[in-house]
Amino acid sequence: MSTAEVYAFCAERAISARILMNLSMDQKLRSVYKLLFIYTVLNYNVFDTMCYAGPHRKPAQRSPG
Repeated sequence: MSTAEVYAFCAERAISARILMNLSMDQKLRSVYKLLFIYTVLNYNVFDTMCYAGPHRKPAQRSPG
């Protein structure tokens, strides 16, 4: 994945998060805020993995035994 693709991916996630935040301001429902929080956490994890660690990051290896 090129640098331009990574930045485009991150910008796309930021825009969708802003849209969801604006929608949640219209409705004061508890579930909307919970969904917004979950969505934000998931996006942060994706952003952190894609933009800082790179797309080819391997998961931590467990020691045998």
